[in-house]
This record gives sequence, C-alpha cells and structure tokens, in this order.
Amino acid sequence: MGKTNQDYSEALDWVRFTLNPEMTMPRISNWREVYDFCDKQKITGVCEPTRFDVHVDEDVLLDWLALVYSLRKNGDIINHRIADLFQILYRDGIPCCLLKGQGNALMYPDPLMRIPGDIDIWIDKDKRELDDYFIQKFPDSKQSFKHLKVWYEGTPVDAHDTPLKLYHPKHNKYLQEWILSQKEEQFDHQAALFGTDMLIPVPTPAFNAVYQMGHIMIHLLDEGVGLRHIIDYYYVLKNLDSMTEAEKQGIRDVWHKLGMFKLATGIMWIEREILGLPQGLLLVPPDEKRGRLLLEDILEGGNFGKMSKRQIIKKKGFLFKGVVLALHNLKLCSLYPAEIPYKLIAKVKTFFRHFTRKI
Repeated sequence: MGKTNQDYSEALDWVRFTLNPEMTMPRISNWREVYDFCDKQKITGVCEPTRFDVHVDEDVLLDWLALVYSLRKNGDIINHRIADLFQILYRDGIPCCLLKGQGNALMYPDPLMRIPGDIDIWIDKDKRELDDYFIQKFPDSKQSFKHLKVWYEGTPVDAHDTPLKLYHPKHNKYLQEWILSQKEEQFDHQAALFGTDMLIPVPTPAFNAVYQMGHIMIHLLDEGVGLRHIIDYYYVLKNLDSMTEAEKQGIRDVWHKLGMFKLATGIMWIEREILGLPQGLLLVPPDEKRGRLLLEDILEGGNFGKMSKRQIIKKKGFLFKGVVLALHNLKLCSLYPAEIPYKLIAKVKTFFRHFTRKI
C-alpha cells in the first residue's frame, strides 16, 4: 500500500489552506516534502508560498519560485497560442470551443496559478469532417478513441468532435444527446483568455459540472487522476453557487443517468474534507468510503497516475498493461460500476487487434 493522507498530512493541510486562506495557517515542519508533493500533483502554482507570511527554507523556496516562474511564463505562451490557433480555425470556418485546461484556469483567482497541459478543443463538425480538416492541416495527426491529437507550434492539441465519450453504450447515447442539447449555449458562452484580448467560447459552469465529472471518470478508467483535476472541480463547484436548486437538481439527474453519481459522492468527500470546500457548495452528500478509495489512488499515483507502481509494471509489455489496468479498475469499481464491463471489453478488443497485427 502507498502512502496515506496521514503520511501527507502537512502537504494536504497546506493545500487546503492555500485554497481557503481565511483558515488558520498550518505549521509546516518539512517544506521539502510539501514542495515534492505539490510537484508530484502538478499544483505548485496553486500552493506557491510567497503569497503568505510564512518562512520557507531557502533552497526549497528557490526551487519553488523557479518552477512557478517557468509555469507562469508557459501559461502565458499557451494562452497566446490558443488565441492564434482559434484565429486560424475561425478563418477556415471551423467553429470551436476551448475545453478544460486553460479554460479551467479562468476560474482560478490567478489564472496563471494553474499548470497548463494540452490544449483541448471541441470542434463543431462531425468526426469525418474534423479528421479531413486536421489531417490535411497537420499531417502528423494521430487518432484515438477520444480525440485527434495534433501539434501546433510544438504544443499538443486534442481536437474533439464531442467533448466526452463513455464506454457504456446506453450511457454514451444519452450523453451525446445531452451534449447536442447543450452545444449552442456552450459555443455562445465566451470569455477572454488571460493575457489576451480575444474572446473565445468556453463551457458554462453547469456544463462543466457534468463534462468534467465524466472527464475524471474516463481518466480514472484509463490511467488515473491527480489533485489538479480535483482542484479544477473545486473551482467548478464554487462557480455553481449562484445556480438555483432546480438547476443543481438537473445536474444530479444527469449524473444518475450517466452512471456518475457514485463517483460524485466520493469527489464531494475529498472536496469538503481534504480541500475545505464549504458544505453548502456540495451538490450531493459526500461518501467517505468512496472518497478515501479515490484519495488513496490520487496520493499514490500523482498527476494522471504517472507516479504509481502500475505505471512501472505497464512498461513490461502490452499484456502487462492490460492486466494492470483491469486490476486498477476492479479496485475502483465502486466508483463507476456501470462503465467497468464495457471498458474491459474495449481493452480485450484492443488486445486482439494488437495480437493479430503481430501474427
């Protein structure tokens, strides 16, 4: 078993305080461990200590400031690349909407606090049109189950014909119908990227409440999630504060229909108990058992599960990768039971395609 939240208590106390600075500042005895934890979870910007009246060991502080300077500079570069890319797409008549990533950063008190990743865009074209356009524009494009991956100015771009796909056929059918019903509102909802003058479409908070819950679920099925995802969702929930109870109930109803409700209860426990989100901002009652199960996986694996022991085993070969992923999903099956069988079926099909190509 990996380290528990008790082993990371100082680091988690610091994360909780930086998200809720009105709380009492925790005492930190080992800043190096806190820094290493934040780096593993890719939340060094969120937890940067110079915003507070606190003494940090000089060697740790210098490492921390250097990393934060780099991520802020990179965030600014990524924002300008997004603006440039959207101008190209608009010029070519390609309607698009920015998903998560730098769009999530707009919800943070300081948008450059969030470490940037890939650029995710939702294209208002069917899959064939999307593939034809991007493969012609970017010949090194690579296809996957979820998106088409391209590179713009050296930055990975995931182009989606739909923001999210689920493995469960019935759930996915309902999801695509729901997305279609929400699409016009999302493409009309615009915001200015931090540091640029360009207005671009970004999802509404209500859409994000469903979409990003599903995004977390799919990443748990495929690899893992880190605290960065959960902090993103912390700000999604804070942005729902002005919604009516009927609107919030609408989100809960969609979670039920998409098999996300159990996962939501676990996430709510982490948001309240670990990150300090006020009880009144939770959309469903928190479930401690599910929350602790998810938290253990997050603490062990770090961002996208990249630091987990299973990642080492996966490198031993395709078969090992399939077995490890199956065992990981069975361990977490109480969070998303309906998706598990269809994910395993998908992995079996992938294995046989891989095996037959070898023959």
